[in-house]
Amino acid sequence: MKKLFCFLSMTLGIWLFANPLTFSYQDDLLMYSDLCIGLLIVLFSTCFFYTKKKGLAWGIAGFGIWLKLAPLIFWAPQSIIYLNDTLIGSLAVVFGFQLAMPETSFENTSFCPKGWSFNPSSWTARVLTIALALVCWFFSRYMAAYQLGYISQVWDPFFLNGTSKVLNSDVSHAFPISDAGLGAFGYSLEFLLGWQGGSKRWAKNPWLVCLFGFLVIPVSIISVLLIILQPVVVGAWCSLCLATAFFMSIMILFTAPELVATLLLLKEAKHNHCFWYTFWHGIHVEKKNSKLLRQSFGITLPWGLLLLIILGIWLIISASYISSSFLINIHYILGPLVVFISLISCAEVFRALRFLNLLFGGFLIVTVWFHDEISLFLIFHNLLLGFLICFLSFPKGKVLEKYGSWQRLIF
Repeated sequence: MKKLFCFLSMTLGIWLFANPLTFSYQDDLLMYSDLCIGLLIVLFSTCFFYTKKKGLAWGIAGFGIWLKLAPLIFWAPQSIIYLNDTLIGSLAVVFGFQLAMPETSFENTSFCPKGWSFNPSSWTARVLTIALALVCWFFSRYMAAYQLGYISQVWDPFFLNGTSKVLNSDVSHAFPISDAGLGAFGYSLEFLLGWQGGSKRWAKNPWLVCLFGFLVIPVSIISVLLIILQPVVVGAWCSLCLATAFFMSIMILFTAPELVATLLLLKEAKHNHCFWYTFWHGIHVEKKNSKLLRQSFGITLPWGLLLLIILGIWLIISASYISSSFLINIHYILGPLVVFISLISCAEVFRALRFLNLLFGGFLIVTVWFHDEISLFLIFHNLLLGFLICFLSFPKGKVLEKYGSWQRLIF
């Protein structure tokens, strides 16, 4: 099988090298980039065929990552170049991983963490995460096409020209490259990495799980922060950005158990003075310990968190009925934060994060006393919301699964 991926990688390199010789490039830097990377992929693939050194395979994957970034860095003037480089880059990443890593199975066999009641790396949960990453990829690539000038207008189903205002705002222009294109780059890597590793990858490939978690969680947090900046700084909403942030938050729910299981494994390895070896090589998984288990996501939606999500949405909506610009911004900032924290707290391993809502509720209570000319109705409204957010942050709700030593942190 690896020989097949080796020949496919050679084909990618030849295709990439032939493009500048066949079609007219309007950017010399992109032309030289494709020529050089094409030759390097052919060279690395040929050397891997004879030597089987993993470093060459990782090099092919690295060239793929560069290909996905190059059209953004050089602001590719032609859409066909952007499409070609990102597609070839994605395939190079996949082929590089397939050459470097051992072959894996799609079976839902399991090797559960100690004291856990389910397998956090099961394909059932990962396929859902991969599907959400693909949707976010399509949304961001569409917006990137507008920022790069490939299409003249962008569609927004709810806020009319809100998306175009956001994409043309000073916040977007503060990035040296297309911020939507950078998002598409991140989501595509999440999509590609989600397929890598088998159903025991929390134990066999800790570095891969950590990399995947690093892509999902920080990118989700950045998405929420950008959502907050839209009404506060830009004065407009972007429907596709909202949908992307929501889907990314859902991805955290499915990623959280796997990441926690891996961190617990690495913590134990640190006590045994074999942290880095375990991080890169994992632990040995015996087939006799593998068995087919019931599928679980480790996600529940208690009534308290559901009400908190509703209150966060109401905070955003109610900002439209407030005359004070100061309080409008407070609602636009706290609303998305309450929704985001409450949503990711539905992951049982992250249930304790719901207490962050105490800060948001308390801030909402305090701010009404430090601003003049606020009506009694608005004072009562914000005080009631603040107290409700604080009160609803206390109930833990049901926790259906077992999480070993992590169980004591679910309170």
